Amino acid sequence: MPRLEASNDLSPALDRIHTFIQNIQGESESDNHWVYCSKFLLASLCNLHMNLEKLDAKNFSSQDEYQQVLNTTNLLVRKAEMVLSSHLSNCPAPVRRKKKTPTGFKLPWWCVFIGWFLLLSISGISTYFTLLYGFEYGKEKSIKWAMSLGLSLFESIFVLQPLKVIGVAVLFALLLKPVAVEETEEAAQALSEQQDRCRRYTGRDVL
Repeated sequence: MPRLEASNDLSPALDRIHTFIQNIQGESESDNHWVYCSKFLLASLCNLHMNLEKLDAKNFSSQDEYQQVLNTTNLLVRKAEMVLSSHLSNCPAPVRRKKKTPTGFKLPWWCVFIGWFLLLSISGISTYFTLLYGFEYGKEKSIKWAMSLGLSLFESIFVLQPLKVIGVAVLFALLLKPVAVEETEEAAQALSEQQDRCRRYTGRDVL
């Protein structure tokens, strides 16, 4: 759509908008596309009407021309509201997909207590027999054995495991680098077609 250079160009532009409103009003079957187009058209006309109210008749050739343009814009806003209401009422409600209930075998809720009981029992029995086995070496050897066990556990939790995590993170960061998307002729053509489709949907080609 060419830019408006003077106030005389505003009346033909409003006539084209009126023709476009009549075209989208004649759509019997409504969908989300026409609802979005109606919302865009109504927002644009409201913005135009608000800007016209800020102006005065000095920007037009006469007071009558300014009043006529203002009345025409107000009328188009009312028609755009009617078109939007019509498309909203005729637009089918979105279909909500039902969540699929997972099918499978589930254990009863009280099996959680059995699992915790088995875990604590196995841990306690293992600790008991480990202590009995350590007492056979004598007091000094048992103390050294306990200290070495504690140091190895501390080293594994606070030294080895963090180093493993950092090493794996660095390895994946070096191997899995983001691939740069190269612009091709097909991508440019698809983008151009999408822009043309958006212009037709919003009515800019008609205007």
